[in-house]
Amino acid sequence: MKSIAKLSILILMILGTSIISCSDDGKDGVDGLNGMDGEPGTANVIYSDWLERPNGTETTIDATSGMLYTYSVPQITNEILNSGTVLVYMQFNGADIFALPYTSRAGGNINTIEAITALGNLKFSGIVTME
Repeated sequence: MKSIAKLSILILMILGTSIISCSDDGKDGVDGLNGMDGEPGTANVIYSDWLERPNGTETTIDATSGMLYTYSVPQITNEILNSGTVLVYMQFNGADIFALPYTSRAGGNINTIEAITALGNLKFSGIVTME
């Protein structure tokens, strides 16, 4: 019986609070002043035009042979490496755009292109896994 009495009191308190707190005086508040527009652009984003592929060097990554292409990117700092994010995209034939890493089955083999970030540079590796 005590638990029913406690539950009844709790329900009455909830109903009473909701009835008292819901009121409408019919008036809207006055709008505040408009703030100044911020500068247009992309905050904290560094980007570049599409880069041409440089001459590559043969390399071995995880016991797989491939090509390595290196770009100088001084914007990749220790701060970026430690607390930022580097997103890299690749464009095929001036049209199709893919996020890296990218894997395809061209020529019957598994082809993977990935971006490797390092202080001051960005490396692309192209690995072909023969099947």
